[in-house]
Amino acid sequence: ALAGLAGDPQGRPSRSPRRTGVGGPLSGDAASTRRPAPASPRSPSSDGELRGLDGKRFAWMDSNDEDGAEESGDSAEEELPPLPASAAGVKSFAEMLRMAPRLRADAHGMPAQELADICIAAGRVKFYDAALLDAVSVQLLQRLSEGGLGGLAPERLVDVVASLAGLNAYHPRLFSTTARSLAADGAASGLDASHLKVLVDSFRAVRHPSEDAVEALAQRMRRARYEAAKEDIVRDELQRRWVR
Repeated sequence: ALAGLAGDPQGRPSRSPRRTGVGGPLSGDAASTRRPAPASPRSPSSDGELRGLDGKRFAWMDSNDEDGAEESGDSAEEELPPLPASAAGVKSFAEMLRMAPRLRADAHGMPAQELADICIAAGRVKFYDAALLDAVSVQLLQRLSEGGLGGLAPERLVDVVASLAGLNAYHPRLFSTTARSLAADGAASGLDASHLKVLVDSFRAVRHPSEDAVEALAQRMRRARYEAAKEDIVRDELQRRWVR
């Protein structure tokens, strides 16, 4: 006879049902008489009430969480200090960071003075944003190309170049136009030796290519420093004579 097969009354083979339990295989009779353990009695009405209570409880908790999140968000916004009216009033990196998107969007309509303020403020708080400084440099280049230093004082233009160089925000055309604008028509004649040195050092810091305008500014710087040194010598000599 085949293992695991039992003959039925008609002689046809069939696989007898086997169930394996912890205590070993169960016979067909034992398996057929096993009944599932009765489920613990539960009241449908009580289940519904529990589910309803749980739903209300969690809904109440979720509602409080959402309200708390909104309140914390509102309080965070309220705690932010007001921003200065323009870049000229920026005193911190955080202020510049918050103002940068608006300044970048408004750069195309700003006069040269406000564009210069952005460059100087960025340098003052050590804030580098390529998108902002590129946009401002392009607009400032357009103002300078119109002549007359774009309405800026020479000292202000020196501050712009020094700020951009300090941030390594080098815009070749802007630097070249600045050099030509200051070298032409004696625009830099009013700059003292210290401003001229800052200007020339800024061009050197970004490794701006040598050009006639930059060399003219460097020569003016050397003459100004020589004259300043002579004045210091004369002043010191006069002071010594006065003491005697």
